[in-house]
Amino acid sequence: MLIVYSLASGGVSIGALFVAGYLPGVLVGLSLMLIAGIIAYRKNYPIEPGYKFKEAALKFLDALPSLFLIVLVIGGIVAGYFTATEASAVVV
Repeated sequence: MLIVYSLASGGVSIGALFVAGYLPGVLVGLSLMLIAGIIAYRKNYPIEPGYKFKEAALKFLDALPSLFLIVLVIGGIVAGYFTATEASAVVV
C-alpha cells in the first residue's frame, strides 16, 4: 500500500514511508498480542508447556535468515542501494 501511495501522490519517498510505518506496525502488533492474551486469560485457554532454552535457541537460529530479510529490504532502500522494486527482487 505504501508503494501505491507513493506512486499516486507523485514523489513521496518509499524508503521514508517504510521507515514511518515502523512505529504503527509495532503498536498494532503489541495491541493484538495484548487483546489475544486478555481473551485467552478470560476464557481459561489451556497453557502448553514452554520450550527449553536449547530448543528455543535452535528455532530462533532456523528463523534467522527469514528475520534478516526485513533488515535487508528496509536497510537497502534507506541506504540507497536499491529501489523498492529491486529490493523485492533481491529478497525473492
